[in-house]
Parts: sequence; structure tokens; C-alpha cells
Amino acid sequence: MIRLLERILIGILVLIGLITLYLHFQEGLTFKEAVISSLMLFSAGEPLDLHPGKMSWFTGILVVTQTIMGLATLTIVMALITNFLFSERIQKMFEKPKITEENHVILCGLGNVGSKVLQELLRLNQKVVVIDWGDDKHLVDMAKKKAVPVLKENLKDETSLELANIDKAKSLIICTGNDMVNMEVALNARERRPDIPIVMRMFDQKLAKKLSHAFNIRIAFSSSQLAAPVFAAASIDRSIFGSLHVENEIFISARKEIQPGTRLDGMTVDQLLKEREVTILKLISGEERIKIPKGNRVLKAGDILYIACTHDELMKVKAMNRPPE
Repeated sequence: MIRLLERILIGILVLIGLITLYLHFQEGLTFKEAVISSLMLFSAGEPLDLHPGKMSWFTGILVVTQTIMGLATLTIVMALITNFLFSERIQKMFEKPKITEENHVILCGLGNVGSKVLQELLRLNQKVVVIDWGDDKHLVDMAKKKAVPVLKENLKDETSLELANIDKAKSLIICTGNDMVNMEVALNARERRPDIPIVMRMFDQKLAKKLSHAFNIRIAFSSSQLAAPVFAAASIDRSIFGSLHVENEIFISARKEIQPGTRLDGMTVDQLLKEREVTILKLISGEERIKIPKGNRVLKAGDILYIACTHDELMKVKAMNRPPE
């Protein structure tokens, strides 16, 4: 911007200098008169001491050309200055806000199911960003009261996921009432982030199975009351396969494979139950399939546990199943 203005200014000075010399030597004006006439021609189109009846054709064409160039140059300079001073402010006025949240869950659709999923996610202490067109003002206001960012965007627009900072998101939940919209959003997300966990609501079960296998998308088919806990739980951890409300608490069902060298490797069932508030639903060890294993059973690497617990307890079990650094 500044370099452009510098070049324009140098060009103006060179042009004024050349016109001044021409008027001084060709039209017989004093140097002072030539300078003033050149400046007036350039800035206002006023020839001053130059009389149209006495000047040559070439001088007349030069005078008209300089006047037009002067007006054009002043217009360009004023436009550049205005752009420099106000463009940033104007851009900020119309610029769409971009979410800076990280490790959050993106929730697409804030209808009957979406609002319940949002409540479940907040109960699980998850950071959530909502994308919704804002048709239901009551639900949008409800989300904002809970300090949840709501982006009023068209989900078919690929930039909506970018504005929600999908590159830094933990997972994506898509639960509008339109299968085609849900599918389009899921494919856009998978193209942008091949690794992001996606949980999607669909009514067409045949299409859902194809999508699930082809694009690694988890599908939920449930009524709105039952779907919300499943959506919320599945978006947090891929090992979660269900959830259940008991009074005011959410219990999660999860599948965990014991990793070698972890605290769980070599621990007995009783030791795990004493240290953590979990219920072991099933143990798979090689060919064995044991429902509710006995307390003295020793867990080993490769065993698969199906457990039920709260989200907080699940996080602690996951920590116990990490190898020491």
C-alpha cells in the first residue's frame, strides 16, 4: 500500500516537472508561472496564464491530458487512502467470527434431538460449539445462556465447519432431521479431517450401513429421548457404545482392551473394583467369555473388558490403561 502511494507520488512529481519545463520553454511562461500553471492544471484543471486561443494544438492536448490525469490520480489516491483507513474496520464489521476453542465437540443441528444432545454433553463436562441456522430462537437462546457458542450458518456451506474450528475439534455430532444434509456434512467433515470421530443421526438404515462401513461414521437410530445420551457418549470416546440415565447421573458402557505394561495388566478384578467405581459386565480373554468375572480373576494384556461407570471414572480407567512413559 505505502509502496504504491510512493510510486504514484514520484510519477506525479515527474509529470509536473516535465509539464513545467515544457510550459517554460515552449509557451514562454516564467519558471514561477509555469510551476503554478502546472500545479493548477493537475489539481483543478485551471490553466491560469494559458489562453486557449494562443496555445498550440499540442499544448492544448497536453493541457487537457494533464487535467484528466490529475483528476484520475487524485481519485485513485483518495480511494487508496480511504481503503487504507476504513477497509479493516469494514472487514471486521462483516467478518464471520471464527471459533478458537480446541478439543471441543461440534454439534450440528439444534432441534429436538440436538438440544438434548447438548444437555448431555454439558452434563459430561464437554466443551461444545453448535452450528445451526437458528430457526428455533428459543433453543439458540438456551444454548447461549449456557455459554455455548452458536454459529448461525448454513450446514451445507463447507466454511461452517471451518468457522467451528474443526481442525482442533475432538469429535463431530450431526443430528439434523434431514438425512441428505447430515450425509453432506459428514462427507465434508471427513474430507477436511479424515481422523475426526463422527456420530451421525440417520433414518435410512440401509444407507447408514453403507456410510458407516465406507467412511467410518458411527450411526445412531433412536427416538429423540434415547438418542441424545448415545450421541453424546459416542462422540467423546470411540470405545463408548451406550449410556444410561439413573436419576441425575449418566452411566456409560465402554469396551476397553488392556494394554501391556499398564496398571491394569496383572491387576485382579477385586483390586480394580476397590480402586475404581466401575461395574464389569463382561470379560473376554482369548476364547473365554465371562459374564461378571470373579474377584480373584487376574487381568492381563489383551483381555477385553466391558464396563459400566460414570464418565469421570471412565477417564480414570483410561489413565490406568496407559503404559508408563
